[in-house]
Amino acid sequence: MPLSTPTSAPHPARAGFASHLDDRRIWWISFLILGALAAIWALSMPPLVGPDEPAHAGKAAAVVRGELTWVAREDIAGTSDDDVTRSEIWLRMPRAYAEPDYACIALPPLRPANCMTAVPRVTDEVEAINSAGAYPPVFYALVGWPSLLLPPSKAMYMMRLVNVALCSALVASALVAARRADVSGTTVIGVAAALTPMVVFLAAVINPNALEIVAAMCTVVAGLELLQTEGRPSTRSITRFFVASSMLVLARPLSMLMLLAIVGLLALAALGRANLRTLAGDRRVRIGAVVLSVATGFAVFWLAYATPQRALWGGPRPGITLPEALRESASMFPWRVRQMIGVFGWIDAHDALPVWMIVSWLGVVGALVVRALVVGSARQRLAVVASVLGVIALTLSEVTQAERIGFVWQGRYSLPVAIAVPILAAWVVGTSGRVGWRPLRGMGALAIGALTVIMLFSYVVVMRRYVIGAPSPYLDYLFEGDWEPKLPKHLLLALATLATTALGLWLGTLALARQHSPAGAGLGEGDTPAVGTSAMRSSASLTV
Repeated sequence: MPLSTPTSAPHPARAGFASHLDDRRIWWISFLILGALAAIWALSMPPLVGPDEPAHAGKAAAVVRGELTWVAREDIAGTSDDDVTRSEIWLRMPRAYAEPDYACIALPPLRPANCMTAVPRVTDEVEAINSAGAYPPVFYALVGWPSLLLPPSKAMYMMRLVNVALCSALVASALVAARRADVSGTTVIGVAAALTPMVVFLAAVINPNALEIVAAMCTVVAGLELLQTEGRPSTRSITRFFVASSMLVLARPLSMLMLLAIVGLLALAALGRANLRTLAGDRRVRIGAVVLSVATGFAVFWLAYATPQRALWGGPRPGITLPEALRESASMFPWRVRQMIGVFGWIDAHDALPVWMIVSWLGVVGALVVRALVVGSARQRLAVVASVLGVIALTLSEVTQAERIGFVWQGRYSLPVAIAVPILAAWVVGTSGRVGWRPLRGMGALAIGALTVIMLFSYVVVMRRYVIGAPSPYLDYLFEGDWEPKLPKHLLLALATLATTALGLWLGTLALARQHSPAGAGLGEGDTPAVGTSAMRSSASLTV
């Protein structure tokens, strides 16, 4: 079926390498490149230096040993006042995971990782406080199994690599969906902008926040693909959406809220009467909806049963008024934005990317948003604006609990919704039919080139922090320092450079190479291609 505008039509003469690949090959290449990059990060860093990584590693080791319940002890000295009772969650786990030595590296910025003692090999089980003890168990069951097979020092790295594989698979699926949702390839630029260095860092440690973010990424792009498909969608497209959304809802306590926000944005941006009828009448979609409903039901049950919010704690601000809380939270918003892009470790300013790199990354996102607001339909513009407002609202939501638990929000908590901003904006630009091939090509090359450089520099920032401490000249860690990673530092930097460059070239190939025909050369056998503005015409008739 031809596209509705000449500017959206593929240009056969400019079809590149990616246009000759089917979905399966695109997925595998994406998975291997992303996995290699994140694995290099995972093996380069000391164990347990990720945010809350000791708690998540301990929870994973406990869950795979059948520890699905816990002891909640309340009214502990110094953790409650007249209005608030905090529950301390106690789990049984191997001693090596219960008593990790990470305090010396978690926050002191000038101290390299050599202050940490070796992970003990003891395997006797003890009870220990665990701040993630009441979190949903699915992530921990997926990543915790190496602790049953390997000594703790090796299992911690292997659990990281399992997380790397899970996250790489979901991002690879998002890239496949992006190519199908928008034949111009512009949506791939949005995925690249959503894949911030912070996302790669979280994927390289043991933390369910990474799985939540990339599952949200895949849900957004796969949802756009489904809603852009004219006719009967492929089974792979349906599977992508419902697997990703089910993984999302089971990741963390707030993940249901993230999924609800994403579904609302997708409906606002792309849902029309025609595709709604098609999807509702498809038996495969109904089966997927049942699976998602079961996952959501379990998440609701767990939230009610475990009440993980009772273990949430910052610094109570008794007597603070709502206007005061709003002002204080709003003043921290720029720092939270930096955290979404590149503040590594335990919320440490010395682990952060330079401001000019943060601004550059935001410049790519801002350029996509501005262009989308110019070329998009009224509903599409509203969806892009709503995604931005959603990020702000999530961050400011902490003010309602500031008096009881303080200001506890971190930028990475907003990323499951924040990733929708560049993806939606890029999809609007790519499917609008109002931007020519040359401007899209130039925008894509500039954006992906800049993002690739920033990604590589982020690796150097992280390594400097743990090898030599910060602040210090960035590359000094290659020649001095008291902590040494498992592999030679020069070799790791060379591998990181190679993997980052490969990722940038691959994303550029996917974004800049057009498909052979509107039928989507290289699509899976029997798949129906996603198209652009013609689907938008059918959706314009639905009032949301």
